[in-house]
Amino acid sequence: TKEETIMMLADSIEAACKSLKDPSEKELMEFIDKIIQHKVTQGQLDDSAMTFKELEACSKVFKKIMRSVHHIRIEYPEEEKK
Repeated sequence: TKEETIMMLADSIEAACKSLKDPSEKELMEFIDKIIQHKVTQGQLDDSAMTFKELEACSKVFKKIMRSVHHIRIEYPEEEKK
């Protein structure tokens, strides 16, 4: 089911992201994409009823949650001192 797929992805992403030490936002986002892509290419989502559009929506939510869990803040460009 879709619910089982979401739970499997959430569990995998949470466990894998815990292993990261102070990741940058870019590293975290790429890591989440890599985990999801691995599940797709390994055929673990073949029997899932999820569409790629729904998978992308889940990915965005996972990224938002993991960003807040890791307390990643937006990097602002440094102002030049005059």
